Amino acid sequence: MKFESPLVLASPPDAARWDALVAAAPGASVFHTPAWAKLWTDEWPGARWEALVVEEGGEYVAGIGAIVRRRGPFRTVDAMPFATYGGPLVRRGHPDPRGLATALLEGFARWIGGAFVLRASLAWYQGDREAFPERLKPLESFTHVLPLSGDYEEVASHFSSSTRRLVRQADESGLEFEVADTIGKVHAFYDLAVETVRRRGGTPKPYSVYQRILRDLVPAGLARYHLDPNGLAFSVPDATRCACRAVALGSAADWQIINTPGATQTAVKIVAHDQVLARMSDAPARAWPTDTFLEADKEVYFNGEPVVMMHVPGAHTDGDSIVFFRKSDVIVTGDIYRTDGYPVIDVARGGSVDGVIAALNRVLDLAVPAHHEEGGTFVVPGHGRISDEFDVVEYRDMVTIVRDRVRALVAAGMTLAQVQAARPTSDYDPRYGADSGPWTTAMFVEAVYRGVAPQPANASASR
Repeated sequence: MKFESPLVLASPPDAARWDALVAAAPGASVFHTPAWAKLWTDEWPGARWEALVVEEGGEYVAGIGAIVRRRGPFRTVDAMPFATYGGPLVRRGHPDPRGLATALLEGFARWIGGAFVLRASLAWYQGDREAFPERLKPLESFTHVLPLSGDYEEVASHFSSSTRRLVRQADESGLEFEVADTIGKVHAFYDLAVETVRRRGGTPKPYSVYQRILRDLVPAGLARYHLDPNGLAFSVPDATRCACRAVALGSAADWQIINTPGATQTAVKIVAHDQVLARMSDAPARAWPTDTFLEADKEVYFNGEPVVMMHVPGAHTDGDSIVFFRKSDVIVTGDIYRTDGYPVIDVARGGSVDGVIAALNRVLDLAVPAHHEEGGTFVVPGHGRISDEFDVVEYRDMVTIVRDRVRALVAAGMTLAQVQAARPTSDYDPRYGADSGPWTTAMFVEAVYRGVAPQPANASASR
C-alpha cells in the first residue's frame, strides 16, 4: 500500500530510530516501544510490527506503530494491542505537531480502510480531537493513570479520597505488599488484574504476556507492577479479612468475597427475586436481600420514574432479574449479558443456556433502536461497556449459534471431551474466549453441553 508523502510504511520500523522517537515524543510510554511490540510478535505467530513514519534528516520525527496479524488475505491492525497509548507520536519541538498527527491519522484511516481488514483499533490517551480526520470518529472513554515515583507517599498523594480510604482499611486489615519476582507470584498478580479489568469493563491481556513482561521488560526497567516503591504486586494474607458484596437485583451466584469494603452497610437496600434469598441462606445475614418478590415482575416508582424488575429464571442462575428504567430508557441486565466474555451459566444453581437466550430475547423485546438499529435504549451489562440493541442481538445470536452447534455434536454421539475438542466456539474465541480465570471457554462449552445433552432418567429424582 502506498501513502502520500511524507508518510512511509515501515515493516518493521528501525528499532533504534523508533526508540529515539519514543524518547523525544511527549506522551510516549512503554506501550510505544519496540520492546512492547516484540511481546506481541512473540506472542502471536506470524504477527508483524509495522508503523507509519515521517522521516526528516534520517530520523523519525513522527509515527504510529501497530501490530498486524494476517489470516490468509485478511488482517487485523492494532495500535497497540491492549494499550491506552497507541496514538500518534510527534517529536518534541516540531513546528507542526497537529499537522503531523492529522497526517498520521489520515494514513491510519487509509491503512485500515481496505476490504480485507477484519478489525482495527487505536487508543490515544489525552488525544487531540481536532487532529482526527473526517473518516475517523473518535469515541471518548476514561482510564486511570497515576504518575509513578520511588516515593510511595508521592504516589499515594494522587489517589482519590475513596482509594485512600480503601488503602487505609486494607492496611488496618493487615494487607502486605510483596514483590512479584517469581512466576507463581506473577500468576497471583494476574488473577487480581483479570478480576479488576473485567469488573471495569475491559479485556485482560493473556497470561503469557505477563510472563513475557516479567522476563523481558522488568529487567530492562521498562515495566513495573507496583503501588509501593519496593513491590510489584500485592497479596491478601487472609481472605476472610476482605469485605463482601451482594449484587442488587442479581443472583445468589454473585455473592463473592472480593476486595470492596463497605458495600454491604445496612443502609444499602438490596432487592431481588425470592429465589435469591433461598439460595443465600448460608451467606451472612447482612448480605441477604432486604426486599424480595415472588411474581414474574415487580414495579416500583423510584427517583421520579417507573422501574420494572423482571425475573428471568434459569438463565445465569435461577434467581436472575433484569431492571428496566422506563423514563431513562435504560435496561440493566446483570450477568445474563456481558461484553467481555461468554455468559456465565451456573448449572448447579439453576442456570441454563436456553434460559440465557430467553432472557436476552426479553431484553430485545424491551429495547428500541434509534437509527439503523444502533443507539436508542441503553443496555448496561453485568460486565463490560454500555451497549445498544444491536450489541445484544449479536450476543444473542452468538449464544444461539454455539448452542445449536453443541446440540448437533451431541446428536452425533460426542462426549463432553469430544465436543470441547471440536471447538464449537472457535470463531468467537478471539472476542469472548478465556483460557484462564474464573470463567473459561471450556467451562462455557461444558455448561452449554449440560443444557442440551439428554439427562439421565433418574436426574429429576436425584435433585
